Amino acid sequence: MLNSYDLLPQLQFNWQRRLRRPLPDSVKFALCNFELIWIADGSTLEALFRKLKSLEDLKLGQLAGKICRLIDLVTRLPVEVWFHTNPAASDTNFEAALLNLLPAKTLVLLDRGFYHFQFLQQLINQ
Repeated sequence: MLNSYDLLPQLQFNWQRRLRRPLPDSVKFALCNFELIWIADGSTLEALFRKLKSLEDLKLGQLAGKICRLIDLVTRLPVEVWFHTNPAASDTNFEAALLNLLPAKTLVLLDRGFYHFQFLQQLINQ
């Protein structure tokens, strides 16, 4: 059975081969000072039928949990995905995993769920 990590090498290979669109000036400028630009975003997963028109008349289900995705802004490919079964969990539950994964000279763009001063100080120190 394939998982999303099995697909990454092929996606990265395809990205290297394709004709790339020019990077926006803001991204080019950021890459002068940083080696990587990553985006971290946490979201609450909704039940599938809330998204599909063909199933919208079914009784509403429960939320499916909390997910955090780490995306490379330049390649637009996933770097990591974390999952928490509690849909009410805060994005702060993913802070330690994010800190453990971030290499030096990485600019990380965070959604407001990571707005936590101690975490931001740890990012700066690291």
